[in-house]
Amino acid sequence: MEIIMKQLILLLWMATGVVSAAELTTHGFDIFPTNVIAEVQQSRSAYQKALATGYFEITGAEEAQIKQKINAYLKGDMSLHDLNENSGNEGNRELIGYYFLHTNEIPAKAKFPISRSFAAICAYPEAASLAAAYLNVFSNDLSGWKELGLDYAAIITLGLGDASNQVISAYGNAVRLGDKASILPLAGWALTYNRTNILEKLVPQLMQLKGSKTTLPRERLDLISVLLCYSIAINQKSTFIKTLKGEHLKELVQNDNVRKDMELGCKVFKGKDIDKIRRTLNRAELQNSNTNSYRR
Repeated sequence: MEIIMKQLILLLWMATGVVSAAELTTHGFDIFPTNVIAEVQQSRSAYQKALATGYFEITGAEEAQIKQKINAYLKGDMSLHDLNENSGNEGNRELIGYYFLHTNEIPAKAKFPISRSFAAICAYPEAASLAAAYLNVFSNDLSGWKELGLDYAAIITLGLGDASNQVISAYGNAVRLGDKASILPLAGWALTYNRTNILEKLVPQLMQLKGSKTTLPRERLDLISVLLCYSIAINQKSTFIKTLKGEHLKELVQNDNVRKDMELGCKVFKGKDIDKIRRTLNRAELQNSNTNSYRR
């Protein structure tokens, strides 16, 4: 199931601007574009080289300017986006440089924008450490937990450490604070690490999101896949059937991942309702076979 989570992470990266829509070359759970992994790893390598070459060193004037910006942010006179995204790469460099000069003097609130600057250059362990320190004080900041979840997700995906408990905790806190967008990644990670106790509590919310008119088509397919995998993992036919109830099965089988989940469920579960799903799968397979033969 780790492949599923890699795709979830990619979707999150796209949503937060880490990768562009053009780089999202496929929407399937079963493919995680290697070019994205390579680019992130190259960015991390560039970060290590930048440390060695003094890239983050700032002048006295830059130091004074960043101090002024941080103070404005702490007072509420400057937004988080102005301190981060709107400042560009140079702004990230200067914030990180200021952090290296004043590591032990940075106020807790200021650690969050600096964390986001580290994340922007793919320095996820450093980003996670600062975000966690920030959240030790500002524990009700929903956006902070979402960012921390993304940092831990990247750490796991890139093989930079074991953060299984941390990623579940971060997304769990975001969900607890009311963030619906974190329900799917929380469910995915819980499925990855076989935390069925967490998934059991999430099923009603996952079902509700699946049936919501505001849920994007791609996200709905992801929700269906997670629910089907969960039902198979705990051998619960009722959840498998409920997930597919009201869905257009002929449309679902066009998605490779959902189709594979349905096929596996049909091997695990028995009954007339399962036979109906199996017949839909068989017809789809026959149709695809005929289409491929025609093309040849």
